[in-house]
Amino acid sequence: MARKIIGIPGWKLGENSFGAGIKHLDYINQFGTPRIIFPEEELVKVDLLYLPGGPDLSPFTYGQYPGFFTSNPDIHKQFFFDARLQSYIDAGTPIFGVCLGFQMLCAKFKSMLTQDLPDHPESRERGEDAHDVYSVKSGKVFKVNSHHHQGIYLKNLGEELSPYAVFNHSKKLAVSDYSYNLVEAMKHKTLPIAGVQWHPEEYYTEFADALLVSLMK
Repeated sequence: MARKIIGIPGWKLGENSFGAGIKHLDYINQFGTPRIIFPEEELVKVDLLYLPGGPDLSPFTYGQYPGFFTSNPDIHKQFFFDARLQSYIDAGTPIFGVCLGFQMLCAKFKSMLTQDLPDHPESRERGEDAHDVYSVKSGKVFKVNSHHHQGIYLKNLGEELSPYAVFNHSKKLAVSDYSYNLVEAMKHKTLPIAGVQWHPEEYYTEFADALLVSLMK
């Protein structure tokens, strides 16, 4: 059986290199053959589109002014969001987003990002856990790593998206009070689109693997 083709938008890695990070490539290589997508390619036929992490998404894309702690976007990833992503959605391509990629998908479906979460826990190292998340579907709690300062509260999640995992960001609130929980994983209600806020390419979670695989069935 031929291996699935998994597309990943390329970005500038240094002064003399363009492509994709090794950890992302190694991760998606478990599920299919990686295929780097270049900016000039309008629509590449792939079995799954994988949107990696990166710097902040431009606040203009979700109708906000830039906050003081919001950084410049990656020019290539921002271009893909602005000029290419919609064509993959329209084509019915399965899409899986990680961290920035997750935020891109949420913003595309009318979610509102909180631009800075100053007290959000982060992993000391890329492969270390930072906090627990709660699976909305199974009720299980598991640990994830965390490297982001922006996020989406459940009350700001687009209507077309379903929360699959949440994090109780405010310890003053009960976990059952979902409206003030951060969305850590989501899936589109009708389209083969999903994503996670953490980095499964650097910290193994069965949850993320299963969510990704479910899109290619």
